[in-house]
Amino acid sequence: MGSDSNRIEVRKGPVLAKGIVMSATQEKLEWVELDLDKSQNALLTNLWVEVQSMGKTELSSITPKFLKEKGAADWKGRDKNYGGTVTYYLHGYAFCFDDDRLVALKANRFGFPPSKQESKPRIGLVASEASLTLPCSLPELESVFGKPDKVIRGWAW
Repeated sequence: MGSDSNRIEVRKGPVLAKGIVMSATQEKLEWVELDLDKSQNALLTNLWVEVQSMGKTELSSITPKFLKEKGAADWKGRDKNYGGTVTYYLHGYAFCFDDDRLVALKANRFGFPPSKQESKPRIGLVASEASLTLPCSLPELESVFGKPDKVIRGWAW
C-alpha cells in the first residue's frame, strides 16, 4: 500500500481488513487480520485458508507441527497484539500461536516479509462456496465475513 493514497479500513467483529481506495466506487483490500481469541472459535470452525503447499485447510486443523511440515518459517517471540509465543510465516500468511492454540491469522497479498511478488492468500467459508483472494473488493470481503460493523475511508500521508 502506498503511503500517499486514500486508505480504507473495515471492521467486522474480530476481523480487520485494510487497503486502498482506487476510486469513489472501488477499493482494493490487501490485508486481512482475524483475532481468533475474540471470535470464540466461530472463525476457527467456519473458515479455511488456501496455501500452495497445503491446499484448502480448515483453520481448526492448523497446528504448529502441521505448518512446520509444510515449510513454514517460525519466529519465536511475543506478538505485540496477541501475546502469542510463536508466529509461523507461510506464503501470504502469518499464523500466531499461544502454545498450540491459534490466536490470530494475518493474510497479506505481498506475503511475510512483504515482497514485490504477490502471494494471493485465499480465505473461504467451510459451509458455502464463498471465498476471497487478496487483493479483494469490499463486496468480496462481505461475501465471507458479512456486512461490516465499520468502514473508515481517509487520506494517509
